[in-house]
Amino acid sequence: METIHRIMADLAKAYHWQPSEMRQMSIDDLLSFHALI
Repeated sequence: METIHRIMADLAKAYHWQPSEMRQMSIDDLLSFHALI
């Protein structure tokens, strides 16, 4: 689970997302999106 939190933190820094926006994404969406980077 720590890896997912790290990915979310990296994406938040890269895209200046707010935590509320990140919570609206499912984990699958997040991992699929991260795989494209």
